[in-house]
Amino acid sequence: NKSHEKKPKKQAADTSKWDNDWDKINKKREEIKAIKEKKRLAKLEKENDLKKRNSQSTKGKYSNKSHEKKPKKQAADTSKWDNDWDKINKKREEIKAIKEKKRLAKLEKENDLKKRNS
Repeated sequence: NKSHEKKPKKQAADTSKWDNDWDKINKKREEIKAIKEKKRLAKLEKENDLKKRNSQSTKGKYSNKSHEKKPKKQAADTSKWDNDWDKINKKREEIKAIKEKKRLAKLEKENDLKKRNS
């Protein structure tokens, strides 16, 4: 396969199909240049706006010092606390009883599974 070794044949352009209306061509070229210049100016203006916006100081406008300060500690409002210890201990006993009941039910279920599987 010597196709890779040969240099490709050059084809002459078919100039008969070309549009040689130079006025039309130059007019299009001018339009393209005008569009590109407009885009370039718009980009420059946008960059200048960004530079202006970024250069303005925001000190004092926004205070974002949440990472610099330690949070202020709030004292608990003890006046709202319910210090009825009889009531508190009763609730604790109820919770313990519920947990114990759940634990026993779980053990019973495991024992039933063991009996069924053996």
